[in-house]
Parts: sequence; C-alpha cells; structure tokens
Amino acid sequence: MKHNRLRRTTAVILTAALAVGSLAGCGANTASSSANGAGSTAGSSAATNAKVTIKLAMWDKSKTTYLQPLFDAYTKKHPNVSFNAVDLGSSDYITALTTQLAGGSSDFDVVSVKDIPSYVSMSKAGQLEDMTQTIADNSLKDEDFGGVLSQMKYTDGKTYAIPFRNDFWVIFYNKKLLKEKGIEPSNDLTFDQYNEMAKKLTSGSGNNKVYGDYFHTWPSTVQQFGILDGKNTILNGLEGKDYTFLKPYYETVLKQMKEGTCMDYATAKSSSVHYSGVFENGQAAMINIGAWFIPTLINDINSGKANEVKDNWGIMKYPHPTGVKAGTTIGTLTSMAVPTSAPNKDAAKDFVAFAASKEGAKVLAANGSFSAYKDQSVVETLKNMKGFPGSDSISAEALNVEKAYLEFPVTPNASELDGRLTESHDAIMTKAKTIDEGLAQMKSDAESLK
Repeated sequence: MKHNRLRRTTAVILTAALAVGSLAGCGANTASSSANGAGSTAGSSAATNAKVTIKLAMWDKSKTTYLQPLFDAYTKKHPNVSFNAVDLGSSDYITALTTQLAGGSSDFDVVSVKDIPSYVSMSKAGQLEDMTQTIADNSLKDEDFGGVLSQMKYTDGKTYAIPFRNDFWVIFYNKKLLKEKGIEPSNDLTFDQYNEMAKKLTSGSGNNKVYGDYFHTWPSTVQQFGILDGKNTILNGLEGKDYTFLKPYYETVLKQMKEGTCMDYATAKSSSVHYSGVFENGQAAMINIGAWFIPTLINDINSGKANEVKDNWGIMKYPHPTGVKAGTTIGTLTSMAVPTSAPNKDAAKDFVAFAASKEGAKVLAANGSFSAYKDQSVVETLKNMKGFPGSDSISAEALNVEKAYLEFPVTPNASELDGRLTESHDAIMTKAKTIDEGLAQMKSDAESLK
C-alpha cells in the first residue's frame, strides 16, 4: 500500500484495530458482485429497492482478498445493489484516477483513496463529496477510530473521505533462512540491530542470490524510520526545519546496496519489482512492509504462488530507533470517498459508511485485514485466521502495537511536498545527488511551498 508515504508526528496509539492492507486493483480489469438478503437503508436508491450498481475505483484487485466478502456482506442486506470494481493499476492509480475526475465526466460512485497527498489534492480540487453528515448519520465516532477520523478533516473543517483500514508496518521474515543462519527473530530490534541481522542473512550470487532484506522503491521504506522517535516529521521543511535526521537511514541503505545486502534501488525501479514477489520467491530473507501484505501472502500461498514460504513465514515488530519503545511503528490509512460526479451518491455514501463501520470491520477481520474501526476482536480474529502463524508467539505478539505515527498529515501542500520529496529520494537512491545534497534539496523545496 501503498502505502508509501510518511505522515505527521501526531502519534496514534493503535490498540486492537490497526488495518492491514489497502483497497486494491490492477490493470484495467472490472469485476461485479451482487448477493441476496434482507436490507436496511442504503441511501434512497436501496430504500426504494431501485436497482443500482455501485462503480468503484481501486488498485491491485487480484491481491485484495477482503473486497468480494465486503461486497457480499453489503448486498446481503441490500439485494438491489450490485458492484462493479474497476482496477486502475497500482503504480499509476492516482494519476489515472485524478485525470478521470478532473474531466468531470467520471461515473465512479466510490473511489479508493490511497494516501493523504491524493486525498488533499482531490479535496482541494472540489472533486469529492462532503462526508461529514454521513459520518454523523452513521454514528461514526472519532474514539472508535483511534483518533484518526478527526485527522481526516480538510482545512475547511469538512471530511471528504472515511478511513476503513489503518495499516501498520512490520517485518516479514523467512523462518527457514533465519534458522539456517542461527538467528532468532525478535520483536525488539533497533534499526542498527536489524541492519546487522540483514547482513548476516545475505548469501549467494547471481540466480542464487538471497538478500538480507529489501527496501521497496517508495520513499517511506527508508524515511519513516526517522520519525519514530517523535522528534521530527516529514513536514520539517514546512516548519522551518531541515531533513538531516534522515541521513543515518539513507547512509545505511546505500551501504547495504553497495555491499549487496539489499537489492539495488535502480534495478528494483527499472524492473518494476513488486515487493510480494521478492519475499514469496525467497529472494529476500526479510522485507519491511505494511501488514496489509498478510492476507495477500496467505492467499498467494493457498493458490500455490508462494510455495517458497509456505509454512515458513512470520512477522516481527518494526525496528525502532535506540531509546524508542518496541512496537512503535508507522500507520497508513486507506479511505473511501464519493466523487461529486457520482451518479449514485446516496447508495455510495451508505456503502462507504458500512465499510468503515464495526460491521465492515468484522468482514475485514474475517479475511485477514485490520480495520480503521478499533475492536480487540479484530486482532483475535486475525491471530486465529487459517494461514496466519498464530501459534508462533513472535508473530502473534507483533500484531500488538505500542504507538503508530501516521504517514502524512492533512495539509494544503501535501501532494506538492510529496512529489518534491520523492524526487529528492530518487536522486539520493540513484546517486544522482549525495545524501547531503538531496536532503538540502528537500528543505529548499519544502520552504518554497510555504
């Protein structure tokens, strides 16, 4: 998910309901769903039993195991409603979506909101319906969302999207590879200890190469380690501060690349490598990624696509800076919104509220995903999910989060800043600029957006 941006230093204690994964879709495929059952009120369309098809924009559809069950649960209550899920692709999802919405002729009823920068961009452009009244009508309370619902308010005080997932980051590891090296997994690793572990796990060359770990091409896979102590934020440049706090992490990752501990950034980017394949094929002993990967991994194992890690994977808590409590991590919201051009606004708003509710949370949990709605049963359900290594005490404990920092705050310049920081990240990782030059550019670019 990306799930690929850094959010503010506002800490949210995520107890039992941090979400796993993101609403997905891929290519230009479509899928539909309908089911029978008794219904309550799904906007005016459902209330009058008028036939309505909710068209939903998404990414990585084939990897989203909870989507069809979510559709089925809703249509069981509202048999007159069916769904048409359109996959706009993962890497260019935001560009494809905003381009269609900008034309004003889009017929999407619901859109998946991948990150805060795109949420801010669409809200600023007036492309999304105000969901404030929908939130009130469905009694969705901030305390039931761990405080993140209030953080979705735009600068005008209105909320234009409702979070239904809240993903946190962990380390996925290959049990066999750790055992071969005599390394014990741990839920209390500093970043330096994690780095040393990755070095020990690296082996082979060519087709037999096994990387100790893998940093995906998103800036967040490197940068977010720097905000876990709560002293800095990815918005430093907008607040008159610099980005030198990121230097140790860039130094470590670049050194790993040079020594062959992790895959080269340019190679991963030019080859459009997907993190799932790197881990599932045994190409990397560990990857740092969001817990949204859990249901995808289980599904891939069940379908025979990930035999290399069948009965052979686990998760550990995210590595933390020295002096920071174990279990401190990054949280990533995935939300749903209704475009102003939606032809079925009432039914669409009702579905979005359902997906974000406790009822929707139960569906997500049953399919291996955490919800934005907080409920201890979500964690317990996931621990007992078929395919999850729940009997493994390390993996089970890794689901309990001490504190999570959200990736990107809602700020008017979020989209612009995100783009500038990504450019500097790319320049550092490809060695087009030194670390100092890249970090200085980040500060300069951020200051220009004030």
